[in-house]
Amino acid sequence: MPKDRPKALVIGIGGGGDIAGTVLVEDKFRRRWSGSLLWDSFNKTRRALPWSLEDVYGIRKVSVGVGIVNGRCHVRGVKLNAMRFARCMKERIVVFDLSFGEEGVRKGLLKFVRNYGVDVVVGVDVGGDVLVLPEDGEKVISPLADSLMLSAISSIPGAKIAIVGASLDGDIPFGVLMTRILKARDALIAEYVPSGRVIREFCKVV
Repeated sequence: MPKDRPKALVIGIGGGGDIAGTVLVEDKFRRRWSGSLLWDSFNKTRRALPWSLEDVYGIRKVSVGVGIVNGRCHVRGVKLNAMRFARCMKERIVVFDLSFGEEGVRKGLLKFVRNYGVDVVVGVDVGGDVLVLPEDGEKVISPLADSLMLSAISSIPGAKIAIVGASLDGDIPFGVLMTRILKARDALIAEYVPSGRVIREFCKVV
C-alpha cells in the first residue's frame, strides 16, 4: 500500500458527536476504520454517562473495552451516535468503553491496532477542547472524555490529533486555541482542505 495512504483508525475522541468530524479527514486516509466513544451527551435514554460494551445489543467485542458495532446495534432500543453513523455510512464502527479507564482503553486500543493492521491512529476533536489547560478553569464544560482518549492515544507511536472546527463550541477562545495548535503542530495532522465530496458527505451525516 502507498506510504502516503496508510490504513488509519480515525476516532472521534470527545462526546459521541465527534464521530461526525472523522468524515472530514477521509481524503487523507483512503482505507480507514472510524471510531467513537460509547458516550452521548444527548439521546433518548436521558443519560450522559458512558455506556459499557455490555449495554450494546449486537456488538462484537474485539478486545478489552473495544468493540465493533453496525447500524443495527442499539442500547435499550436507542441508537447512539456511533450506531447512527454506522447506519448512515453503511460501515462498521469501532467503539470504546470508557468505564475501563485510561489504562483499559489504551490496552484495548493497542491490541486493536496490532490485530487489525492499523498503520496510524488519529483522534478527531470537534472544537479543540482536547487542548484544554488547567488555567481554562470551568470554561470547558466536559473535558474528561477528550483527556482520557488523548492520554490513551498518545501511547501509540506516530498517533496524531485532528482538530475540526477550531473553537466551534466556544469553550476556548479562537486566538488562544490557535496559539496552542501552533505549539502542538508536531502532533497534529497536516493542514488540508477536504474535497467537495467529503464536505457533502459530512453534511449528510450531520
